[in-house]
Amino acid sequence: MITSDKDFFEQLDGAETRKYFETAKQYFADNYGDENIRYAVVHMDEKTPHMHMGIVPFDDDKKLSAKRTFNREALQHIQEELPQYLKENGFDVQRGNKNKERKNLSVPEYKAMREELKKIETEKQETQVKLADTKNSLMKSNHGIPRKLLVNPP
Repeated sequence: MITSDKDFFEQLDGAETRKYFETAKQYFADNYGDENIRYAVVHMDEKTPHMHMGIVPFDDDKKLSAKRTFNREALQHIQEELPQYLKENGFDVQRGNKNKERKNLSVPEYKAMREELKKIETEKQETQVKLADTKNSLMKSNHGIPRKLLVNPP
């Protein structure tokens, strides 16, 4: 998937946006062969335009292998080189942040985190309801007058 941030695309008109994606596609055609690009579809119906691209992963020996063609090193190389290529072709883009300290969560860790977040959200809603009930009770017991405005509070 090829994209940039929303602010970047807000600076471009339709023709420039098209040229951006055509330029990005050309980078992959130059590096992996135009004949190996099976599709390049731009989605404009979401908040940020983006392009999905499918490339048949032939390695240097002309063998089909996604593992050898798009390994971690190759993907890191693309992340470094593509923004530079786009800059050389007139687009003011920057490489995203490198964060080697970032740890990806495993599926069980992610699910546990989501469950914990749901629990916290439920507790927050329950606390807000209790707070509103307490506020209403205080207002009723003071005949609708906030306690701090009463001359002789009960």
